[in-house]
Amino acid sequence: VHEKLAIRIGVFVDDTLACFHKSVEGEYLKIKAEYAKAINIGDPSINPVGKFVGGQITRDRQAQTITIRQEMYIEELAREYEGEIQKRETPHGSTQQERHAFDHLKPADEKDRIDKGKYLKLMGKLVWPATLTRPDIAMNTSHPTGFVQSAGREHYEWGLWVAGYLLNTKSLGIT
Repeated sequence: VHEKLAIRIGVFVDDTLACFHKSVEGEYLKIKAEYAKAINIGDPSINPVGKFVGGQITRDRQAQTITIRQEMYIEELAREYEGEIQKRETPHGSTQQERHAFDHLKPADEKDRIDKGKYLKLMGKLVWPATLTRPDIAMNTSHPTGFVQSAGREHYEWGLWVAGYLLNTKSLGIT
């Protein structure tokens, strides 16, 4: 808690959401710049909450429904992993053999393990929609996330597969 700002900053992995009075924006930006250096995010700019969540909310008054989607977030994910992902029909393989391979993932041999940071970054980007608007990928995100300490290229490819499914179904959400 910063005395002059009188706010509490909540941090989850590398995301921060804070509120501040306009009169202390300059001080807030200084704090955010220091925080950005500490976690190496590079861009300390202020973004609206919609950017933070990466979601859209639509209301259908006639049907009396509200739908929350994360199309912006998924499109940003697709741009970040451009060339690595392709649209997929399912989050876990299209054939019986692919589904079996997904269900029976094993830890990679030590010599075949990939960079934990790279893998954790991808998994984190999948966990966000899985927990916010896309429960349809929850199991398909949870299973490979369990291999963070022993992930190989196969685990990473499954993460990209789930990302491809998200891209293909980006307009889905919770109503």
